[in-house]
Amino acid sequence: MGRTEEPGGEAFVCMTRARTKLEPGERLLLACRPHPAALLPALLKAVAAVLATATVVALLAHSTAPHGVRIALDLLALAFAARAALRFTRAVWQWDRTLLALSTRRVFVVAPRGAVRRAWETMSLAGIHSTRVNHSFGGRLLGYGTLTLGDGPQGRDVRFVTDAERVADAILEAGPNGGRTWVQNEGPTVSDQPAPHSRLA
Repeated sequence: MGRTEEPGGEAFVCMTRARTKLEPGERLLLACRPHPAALLPALLKAVAAVLATATVVALLAHSTAPHGVRIALDLLALAFAARAALRFTRAVWQWDRTLLALSTRRVFVVAPRGAVRRAWETMSLAGIHSTRVNHSFGGRLLGYGTLTLGDGPQGRDVRFVTDAERVADAILEAGPNGGRTWVQNEGPTVSDQPAPHSRLA
C-alpha cells in the first residue's frame, strides 16, 4: 500500500484491472498484489534444482562413464532444471494475476483459474463485521500477514497481504458503519499505525 498510480507501475496496473469489475457509482479505494514473499517457496525450489543440476553436470564431466551415458544423464539433469524453472515462471504468472481490491461497496479477491481465466470472488462490505490479521515470524519480519475477513466458517483468509493491518483498517472504515471489530495477532496495535493510505479512484 502507499504507492502512487504511476503509469506502468504496479499500483496503476492493479487499479486498472480492478476497475473493470466496478458497478455504476462504485469507486475503487485500493488494490494490491500479494507480497513477493509468496514467491519464495517456488524460488527456493528452482534455485535448489539449478544447483543440483550444476553439481550433477560437473560430476559427470569428470566421470569415466561412456560418452553416450554422460550425454543422456546431462540431458536428464537439464530437463529437471528446466522443469523447476518453468514451475517458478508459472508461480510468478499466478502471483501477477492474483489481486486484493477494495471498493466503496465490496472486497474483491481475484485468483487465476486455469491457463487463462481468473476467479473473481466478492464480499459485500455490509457483510464483513470483523477482520483479523495473523503474522508468522517471516510475515512480521518482511511486512505481510494473513487477513481474515468475517467470522466463523464464512470467514475468508487472504494470505500474503502487504501492510495487512492497514488494509484491515481500510476495509472496516469503508463499511457502512465506518469501523467495527478489528482483531490482531502478533502485531503492533492499531493505534501505533498511521492512517491507511487508500488510493481514491
